[in-house]
Amino acid sequence: MRRYCFFIAAALLVIVFSQTTLAATLFSTIGQLDHYVTSSTFANHHYASDFRTGTDASTITALLLPLRNQDTIQHNIRAAIHLDSAGVPGAVVAEFDNTISLPAGESAFTSRLFTTTGIDLDAEANFWVIMRQLENGTSSSNNLDVDMTGNFANGVDPGSFFSTVSTTSVQNRIGFGAWGPFAGGNLRFALEGIVTPSVPEPSCLMMLGTACLGTAYFRCLVRR
Repeated sequence: MRRYCFFIAAALLVIVFSQTTLAATLFSTIGQLDHYVTSSTFANHHYASDFRTGTDASTITALLLPLRNQDTIQHNIRAAIHLDSAGVPGAVVAEFDNTISLPAGESAFTSRLFTTTGIDLDAEANFWVIMRQLENGTSSSNNLDVDMTGNFANGVDPGSFFSTVSTTSVQNRIGFGAWGPFAGGNLRFALEGIVTPSVPEPSCLMMLGTACLGTAYFRCLVRR
């Protein structure tokens, strides 16, 4: 009987104090049908697309970004998430941990994986994904290619937790002017992460758990 009471108490503690998390693709434009390819020529050239988080807090763990390097030299790419500032990228929230190295002479787009130990994002807020190359290209025709969605009519992939905000992505040659609209659609990208659904206040959970444990323990004593 004591063992039975212990299992009841342990189960109640797990239910009360556990917080369900859901790992998923939080946002994606990779599945859109149309394509528009633009070349990134300069090291200070940044491309950005915005998104809006859902109703629950979330943690980003990875970014998928299709890229192709047709240049004659290797290119290295960094990515980050920025706050929104009146419709353009603002302060950086965090950079992804790894630098992606693209070998020269690629003929096809490949989704590159940027990872992080976790970038926490507030619920119902606007953010930007930003990518940048670290070296200048060697020509204006065969350089680093960025895969864009082409238009904004197709929406996002099914099952997304986030949504798009604006109807255009933006680009900027840092140091040469402000962020400006880019007509090629959004960046083609996907954000992987964890969503933490809203739960009752801890004080409410504590009272509920105490009441449940007391009831279970009392019933066990009576049955003995």
